[in-house]
This record gives sequence, structure tokens and C-alpha cells, in this order.
Amino acid sequence: MISYADFFPPKPVVRVNISFGNGNDDDSEAELYTTSSKPFFQYVVRLSELHLPIDELERSALELLGAIPHAFFDGESCEGPGWRVVPPLFIADWPVLVTEPGHLRLALEIAIDVIWRHAAAIQISAKEILRVGEEVEKILAIVDQAERAGLKVNMTYVS
Repeated sequence: MISYADFFPPKPVVRVNISFGNGNDDDSEAELYTTSSKPFFQYVVRLSELHLPIDELERSALELLGAIPHAFFDGESCEGPGWRVVPPLFIADWPVLVTEPGHLRLALEIAIDVIWRHAAAIQISAKEILRVGEEVEKILAIVDQAERAGLKVNMTYVS
């Protein structure tokens, strides 16, 4: 018997979660944004894996984005300039990358600049660049709110 999935196989989805808050149950300042944009994941989160000819500041910024952990990552804590990955504390917990809003803003701005300069090398279309830019703008709105609240930003992804 042929199933629906034979004609329309499920596409793998990656969701990148960006949040901030005090961690209180009554946290009225908490915010969360989730993107399932494949170009955002492929060309921003994984951009550091492409080994592009970029300077040290750009490489450092892209390392922050590349360190965003998978929700089921069970490795050790790691860190870089202005960020750290915090492993899960409880079985129902996820690891998160924790950073200051300004560090994430800079990393995202640098990523967009690198994408534009190296579009041909990374084989990204103009349409995909625009989608990535839209996602970055939405994330920057969360980053701005976190900065105004004086809170750090947390990021993780799940597939």
C-alpha cells in the first residue's frame, strides 16, 4: 500500500530558539522567538563551517553563532569571547548558548555582511539572502528587548 509519505516525504525541520528572561515563573519580561528558516540555519548558524577567507573579528563572531548547541547536545560546557554553552542541568533541560545582546547583535550583523560578500562562494540566492535578513531583523527585535531589560540572550536549536 502506498502512503501519503511516499508522495510527500517529511522535510527535516530545524528550529532555532532565541530567548531571554530572568528565569522566574512570573517572568513578564520573558520573550521567545523561534525560526524554522532553513536558509537562516544553513547560512547563519552553520556559516563558520564553510572556512571562508575572513578576518579574525569575523571568524570570532561566526564562532559564536556556530556554537549554538543542538537541544540534545550532551557534551561539555564550552566558551568563547562573550559567550558560553551551558549544559543541561536536569533531564528535562536543554543546553543553551548564553551571550550578551550586544555580542549576538554584532555576530548577526557580521554574518549578514559575510553572506553578502561571499554569496557566490556559498551558493546562496538573493531570495535566500532576503529571507535570512528578515529572520535576522526579527531576532534583533528580541535582542533589543533583552538589552533594554538588561538580560542575557539564550539560543539553542532542535531538529
